[in-house]
Amino acid sequence: MNTLIIIFVILLGLAAGSFLNVLIHRLPRGESILRPGSRCPRCGVPIRWADNIPLISYLLLGGKCRVCRSPIPARYPVVELLNTILWVASYLKFGLSSVFFQMIIFSSLLVALSFIDGQYFLLPDRLVFPGMGVGLFFLFAFRPVPVLSGIGGAVLCAGLLLGIAWLSQWLFRKKGMGGGDIKLTAMVGLFLGWPRGLLALFLAAVLGLVGWSVLVLLGRRRFGDRIPFGIFLALGAWLSLFCGDYLFLGVRSLVQSLL
Repeated sequence: MNTLIIIFVILLGLAAGSFLNVLIHRLPRGESILRPGSRCPRCGVPIRWADNIPLISYLLLGGKCRVCRSPIPARYPVVELLNTILWVASYLKFGLSSVFFQMIIFSSLLVALSFIDGQYFLLPDRLVFPGMGVGLFFLFAFRPVPVLSGIGGAVLCAGLLLGIAWLSQWLFRKKGMGGGDIKLTAMVGLFLGWPRGLLALFLAAVLGLVGWSVLVLLGRRRFGDRIPFGIFLALGAWLSLFCGDYLFLGVRSLVQSLL
């Protein structure tokens, strides 16, 4: 029975990942996510259902459009696979519970937002605000974390990032964080509660500093370039969600050994 459920979660995760690709492609362009149907962005030919099977069609087509043979961005299978892994990980951690359904929605939103931010430096309100609404619904309906923890997480995380933005503006006369980053951080705190939300923010800062420094050293970016913080915030949120218990235990053990 457990194997059948995992197979079902995999299939649904792949299908949801395919829809996330639609969001990632169309939302920044202001296009409808419903119409028209899927089509090749190069030649405009509608994609047949047999060529629109998540992950499998990409492999069978060799990563190219059947008609014009233009390359299909590797983002498509990566998003589908990543979303599926996150859904399976959520099932293995939470089982078929309200928290599972909350966290697969949360994870999928982070997938879409991080890829949009990575390409466009944009975190659309059309995803963030509905995400906050979903977080509030689960918070009050199912109490995955205490209500005060969820509300406090949103306020604390967004407040910290807002403070960094103000400090950067005052010290360097430039924006340190965008409004989209602050709103996304509030959404993360709302879903995870204040302890895990703050952990996610800390991990995002560390990952962002390390990752961006590596890119600068490799000559791929320059100091002063914009940082798509949404990517690192998503990574921090996933680490906090799935590995937070181990990280908290590790910190506690380290503190106890030092004392």
